Amino acid sequence: MRPLDTALVLAAALLLFALPAAGGCAGDAFQGDIPACRCDVELCTSASCGYELRLDPGCNGQIAKAEVLIDGHLESDILSPGISVIPCTRTEPGVESQIIVRGGDWVWGPLVERCTDPGETRLLVLQCIEATQ
Repeated sequence: MRPLDTALVLAAALLLFALPAAGGCAGDAFQGDIPACRCDVELCTSASCGYELRLDPGCNGQIAKAEVLIDGHLESDILSPGISVIPCTRTEPGVESQIIVRGGDWVWGPLVERCTDPGETRLLVLQCIEATQ
């Protein structure tokens, strides 16, 4: 290998090792902007169903906060014990939505919820108990 080729290979290798240290995983928690609520981008009718999510009181001490994903949309409100969340995402009558809630070691879902009663707000209370089979 010629000296110039060797120098280029070494420079490329050093750059590969330096890039992650320069900010790739520098501990910055910023993940980017959360996409707009589906009902802000598309039309959600007054007949669409909403959701109210709560963590069961038994979750106190087991989980501090959880994030909510509905139909691929990450909701901006964080779910935590004692605080209800009403997501901006709504489901049209006759349509199913997939809901996943994740926090700490806990994952609920995918929960499949269908809007059967137009305009209804469905209450989902998530429990912190191990599923048994």
